[in-house]
Amino acid sequence: MSLSMFENFKNRFNNTKPIRGRSVECRPIGRRSRDWEQVVQRYIVDEVATDIVSGEAYGAHLYKTDCVLYTADGSIHVKTDGYDTPTTAEFINRYLPKDMRCYKKYNKIWITYREQSYVIDSGSATIFDYYKVDGLDCYSVRNPKSLTQKVIDKAKMKTARDKLKGFRDYAKIMLKLADGWISNDLVDQHATGKADYYGRKAYQLDGVTYDSWKLSGSVGETTSKDIYEAMCNATEDDYPKLLCMICSGSEHNDSRVCKTIDVERTDYQGNAIVDKTNIREYQYNYKTVDNRINYFIKQIADVYTTRAVALGVVATNIV
Repeated sequence: MSLSMFENFKNRFNNTKPIRGRSVECRPIGRRSRDWEQVVQRYIVDEVATDIVSGEAYGAHLYKTDCVLYTADGSIHVKTDGYDTPTTAEFINRYLPKDMRCYKKYNKIWITYREQSYVIDSGSATIFDYYKVDGLDCYSVRNPKSLTQKVIDKAKMKTARDKLKGFRDYAKIMLKLADGWISNDLVDQHATGKADYYGRKAYQLDGVTYDSWKLSGSVGETTSKDIYEAMCNATEDDYPKLLCMICSGSEHNDSRVCKTIDVERTDYQGNAIVDKTNIREYQYNYKTVDNRINYFIKQIADVYTTRAVALGVVATNIV
């Protein structure tokens, strides 16, 4: 397969006229209007003796990178130059042998071949050497990149969580007793300011106001640190406010209208109008709330370690 691919790219290169008027030769690999995708001729340089040219190669070039090159001996050189984007992955996949698949996952570019997956180095080329077994085309990775994964250290995580045991136990018991519902009366008692569009209010810690929407989704290190320290130093009197606060930044299971109030406003002519507004209560699962607590911990506490990843396995949190 690679031998025929080498010949195919060589023929395509020789039969493609360069675009006239370019200071650097440009031979589009497809439509001539897409001149950022080119068929190229290169000479592979020995990685040790850099002054020795080890062979002629032809392949596919995207923007500034020779993404896929085929050599005369059948080897495939794949490279991203750090452009680890879905566009790069799709381009590489287009010009690989059919039994290989290139894709982006977990912020890395991977190539899967025969149920084994290899991450493409952002710097040097990843080389697939060609050989035959019983007449079948086969490949082996000459320079597979060893991977290290960032994972949670259970002992460190336990230490960080144990500092919050009092509050976590309180949250678990209270949500169980209330079937997960946080009453509007409890929220009104501890929240501040007007409710937002979704009926969520803000909360104050040490004079700093935290809007509920800022406590959900991605939360910065400073906010996470403030909330974690507040949970560490909280007394039993602080637990109800903290519970409302953490819940407001967590995904809820259900909601219900607890009351309807009249809200007065004036129209553009100054006429008084009374709108009916529904006040809602929300139901939460303790596991969801506990996961939110874990999120704050992971943002600011040293709870990670690293471990080697088995070769050929797709993994997240690669470092």
